[in-house]
Amino acid sequence: MAGREVPQIQDHARRQGAELYFSDEAGVRSDYHSGPSWAPVGQTPVVCTTGNRKTVNMLSAVLRTGRSVSGSSTDTVDSEVFINFCHKVMGDVSGKKVFLILDRATYHVSGRTREFVEATEGGLQLFFLSSYSPQLNPDELVWKNVKHGHLGRVPIKNVAELRSRAVAALERLREAPELVAGFFHAPGLATSVGDQSRASISP
Repeated sequence: MAGREVPQIQDHARRQGAELYFSDEAGVRSDYHSGPSWAPVGQTPVVCTTGNRKTVNMLSAVLRTGRSVSGSSTDTVDSEVFINFCHKVMGDVSGKKVFLILDRATYHVSGRTREFVEATEGGLQLFFLSSYSPQLNPDELVWKNVKHGHLGRVPIKNVAELRSRAVAALERLREAPELVAGFFHAPGLATSVGDQSRASISP
């Protein structure tokens, strides 16, 4: 089953009665910012924020319909954090099987993750994108929206505020499935034209 293209995986998901998600993770720091600031002529703009560099890691999975599942952690994402997120995704589909298309991050392919997937007895299957191919994953646009549209435009004073704002931004996307569905048709995204992205099933 290696070397399958996304349309084939979609057909396989339909036959299995599974929900097909694209998934990815991203981190944002308390000192992250996007875009320029401004000030009166002759004055240097100053943004008051924390001097501590704290990180919140975010996890997300999206369906072509625009439905999404998300989570966050102030800990480093590892197999345990990823497996807990998988439980959350599986719990969101009312007993249906879940297919996840994602990259080959270490914790996606670890022995512990592999054991977990096998223990689901087909309830969860992982499919891996080719290396260095963010243009194949519409979930990347979730992070662009969250980072550039929300977190990067406000000063963050502490990690609690950072996490709260990250969760709120992800929740807004969950409540706007039409926006998430639009990510699948974004210009430059390989999956938007004929589903040409390639992924292979987990060995």
